[in-house]
Amino acid sequence: MFQHTAVRELYMTQLVSECLKPEGFITGNIPLGMWEYDLEYDKLPEVKKYCAFYETFGDKRLSTHLLTGVTQLLPTLLKNFSNEELIKYFPEKRKKFEQDKLIIQPTWSAYSEGQGFEAVDIFAFNYTLQAPNIPTHCVDKWEGRWQQLCSRLDSHLSSGSEYNLLSVLYWNLGYEVGVITSTMHANQINWGTFFDHNPCEPHCNSHPNNLIVLPPGNSRFLAPVDFDLSFTKEGFFSPYSKEMDHELFDSWIDMETSEMARSLGGESANTGIQTSEHLLQQDSAMLDIALRDTLVIGYLSGINRRENTHPIQSGSDRDAMSTVIELSLIVTDKLTT
Repeated sequence: MFQHTAVRELYMTQLVSECLKPEGFITGNIPLGMWEYDLEYDKLPEVKKYCAFYETFGDKRLSTHLLTGVTQLLPTLLKNFSNEELIKYFPEKRKKFEQDKLIIQPTWSAYSEGQGFEAVDIFAFNYTLQAPNIPTHCVDKWEGRWQQLCSRLDSHLSSGSEYNLLSVLYWNLGYEVGVITSTMHANQINWGTFFDHNPCEPHCNSHPNNLIVLPPGNSRFLAPVDFDLSFTKEGFFSPYSKEMDHELFDSWIDMETSEMARSLGGESANTGIQTSEHLLQQDSAMLDIALRDTLVIGYLSGINRRENTHPIQSGSDRDAMSTVIELSLIVTDKLTT
């Protein structure tokens, strides 16, 4: 890191942490300090090199690890699932036929149309879960832990308290992202969204991979990270006029809001997000789209500070969700961001 980059991330992480605390959230990293390297063999000795130190709560990311993991789990996590029933819940304008094959418009595309996002009411649709099969690539390292988690999930499901477990999880994940983003914006903090060298392509730090998955035992599922390019309204100068420009700052905040929604909806244009297109060809892809709808609607509710209409009902339900989360993180254990 350059010195100014290390200092900025330390400062902004602390600032965001203080803003989130009253809302019951934490940042994924706690600033500790900074180190300047003294390298014996340095090809560029005049360029000072730094490293910032943090206490960290995790490194698994919302998009690459959790959401991708759930997508991979769905084919065997679902029990007696029918696409024919679910399709009835999609708005007609999101259905089209190509060569006699039904195509459902993905979440990010439907949201991006900007004419009122029509989402699936997943809570009106009943589906049943079961303990999923362990993928072959996980057997050697994770078989024992997988069996423990599946036993725990089976116990919860057999108690009859399933109540759209995945739907409520996705809603609350989105809601948490919305409240975090809303809190930053209310405190005039931009995560790091702006136009830089390419006037047609914004740099955007507002995406799901800049939220880590917290370990069980926390009151929240997610915590934000990556503030090395974030900035405040009072310290913002337009790259065009070289003067303070509150109107431009506000427009970039609006862009940040919509960029996060599209990324949550599955858009992969953001450089911080990668998706596996082959995962969307599975039989469970339609439910995956419906869950993405739920994720985005939860996010929009959180960012607009509406009431959480689908709260987690009990500690047992939260534990079951944490179990699904851990299974998802095992599936994507070897993926890097």
